[in-house]
Amino acid sequence: MLTVIGATNIDILATTLATFKSYESNPARIIMGVGGSGKNISHNLSLLGEKVQFISLFGDDYFGEICQNECQRLGFDIRHSAIPKNGRCSMFTCINTPEGELRAAASDMQIMSKMSPEFLSEHINAINQTDLVIVESSVPAESIAYLMDNCLVPIYGHTTDVKSAPVFYEALQLAETPHLMALAINEAAATNIFATCEELKSLKTPDEIAPIVADLGVSYIYITLSSHGVYCYAPSFGNKGVTLPAIPIDAIVDSNGAGDAFVAGAVYAHIHDIPFPDTAHFGLHAAQATLQVPSMVNPTLAETFKPLITHKEAFVTKDNRLISMQVEGTIKNPF
Repeated sequence: MLTVIGATNIDILATTLATFKSYESNPARIIMGVGGSGKNISHNLSLLGEKVQFISLFGDDYFGEICQNECQRLGFDIRHSAIPKNGRCSMFTCINTPEGELRAAASDMQIMSKMSPEFLSEHINAINQTDLVIVESSVPAESIAYLMDNCLVPIYGHTTDVKSAPVFYEALQLAETPHLMALAINEAAATNIFATCEELKSLKTPDEIAPIVADLGVSYIYITLSSHGVYCYAPSFGNKGVTLPAIPIDAIVDSNGAGDAFVAGAVYAHIHDIPFPDTAHFGLHAAQATLQVPSMVNPTLAETFKPLITHKEAFVTKDNRLISMQVEGTIKNPF
C-alpha cells in the first residue's frame, strides 16, 4: 500500500472555444469534477492497481461531502483523513485555450493549512506501515519537515504550482534529517523553488538548480519540461543531468493533471523496481495519456501501462517495439 498526502478539490475547468479575450465572456466548454493533486495522484495509482491510503482534508460543507464520497467510490482508504470544523472545501478553477493550454487559474487551498505536524503525528504509525509516501506542496513546509523526521519509508515530493514550490526548500531547511527519495517539479516551479533565499533565487536552469536541491537531501530529481520531456538528476551524475524526450502527441486536449500523472507513473515504476532515471519513461507515458482527455485523470490509464513492464531493464511501447531504457549514469533502485 502507498500513502498519498495532499489536497482534494472541486475543479471547474473551462476550455474556450475560440481565442481568449480579456474582460469579456468567452464561449467555452466547462466541466466540473473532483480533483486536487493528492486526489489525482491517488486516482492514477489506483487505476494502475495500487492500493492507496489517502490522507486529505475534506470541507465541512456540501462540496466537501461530494469530494469525500468520490474518494470512497474510487476505493481509497480515507480513514486517516479529516473534516475540520467549519473548514471550506478547497477549490480550483481555470481557463484553458482551445489547444488545452492553461491561460489563467485560481485556487482556494486555505483548508490545507490545517494539515499540521500535530495532525500528521496522529497518523504516523499508519503512514509507516505503508511502502512509500507521496506528499504534495499544498501541505505546509513544517508538516513536510515532520514527515522527513518521522517517516520510516521513502518520501516522494511533488510541487503543484509555481507559488508553492518554495515549500520543499523550506521543509528541507526545517527538517532535522532533511531527505526526500525524489522531488518532481515543473520547470517554471523549479525557477521559484529558492524564492525565499537571496543567495539562490537567481538560479534558473535545471543544471544550476538540480545539484543544489540534491545537496539539500534529495536523491532523485525530475524537472518536467512540458513538450521537451523531463530533466533527470541524481548526485552521481555530476554537474549535468539527462533529458529524456517527451512522447509525441497529436493534440493536447487539456494539460491539467499531467504533472500529477507523471508522478504516479514514476512512483509506479519505482515500486516495480525500475531503476532511475528510467522511471521517468513511465511518468511521461502517464502524462501523455492524461493530456489526451478533457479531465484531470485518464480513466483508461491502465491500458497505456499494460505493455510497459516486461522486465526490469526494458521498455515496450504501445506498438510493441522493445527499447532499452538504460542511460549512462543509471542508478539501481535501492529499495
